[in-house]
Amino acid sequence: MKDKKIQYKILANIAPSKRLLIALDLIYSARELKRASLRKKYKYESDKEIERRLKELFLYATT
Repeated sequence: MKDKKIQYKILANIAPSKRLLIALDLIYSARELKRASLRKKYKYESDKEIERRLKELFLYATT
């Protein structure tokens, strides 16, 4: 719980534009990791099919 408070305090002191860049970087990293995972799982599928699967996963993702 203490860690979350520290994290929120740090984020509160970051400019909104910088927070947006951090969020976008996290999204990009998540997509790259998932793309690598899909390529490993579906070794023989085309790049187009991997991208289709990736888009579908992120479109219907929930937390």
